[in-house]
Amino acid sequence: MKPALSRVYRHAGAPTLARVEDCVLSGQHELRVTIRTGANLGEALRAALSRYAYGGGVGRFCAGTARGLRYHMIENTTDADRPFGYGQPVDEMREVDLIGGAITVGRTADGATLMHCHAGFSDPSGELHGGHLILDHTWAGDEPVVIRLCLFAHGGYVTGDDEETRFHLLRPVAGELS
Repeated sequence: MKPALSRVYRHAGAPTLARVEDCVLSGQHELRVTIRTGANLGEALRAALSRYAYGGGVGRFCAGTARGLRYHMIENTTDADRPFGYGQPVDEMREVDLIGGAITVGRTADGATLMHCHAGFSDPSGELHGGHLILDHTWAGDEPVVIRLCLFAHGGYVTGDDEETRFHLLRPVAGELS
């Protein structure tokens, strides 16, 4: 197994530390979603979410395997204004064990559902991988994928520009978004 590497990322924009943004949200829907073998994770999650009014939510992978997945890892760029970005997609066709993952459900400025996921998994040889998982390009493997979600009935997350990172980030907002 390779040793874990960590480093500090310094973005081009003015630092906005301490980066604490919050708002008080009321009402929630607690869900346990099981995605059957062979189903696309993005499509299955959107179908499960379609029955609820929500502005955002958070979730975690609890169990399962996946295959045909695509993910990105952060890397240095040559752009001085945006020195870090997601690299080229990495496609993994083998069956992998999902170790863990965090999903943030939000909305774009025009109200469309946006799902952002970072996950870790192990391949058949036991090597560990992880990064920004593209849910619309990931399918449940032989073991169904189980996800716990908490959807916010009043408030949630909406994308907006971030001066420090120059990324479009999900930010918490109160009020009716769905």
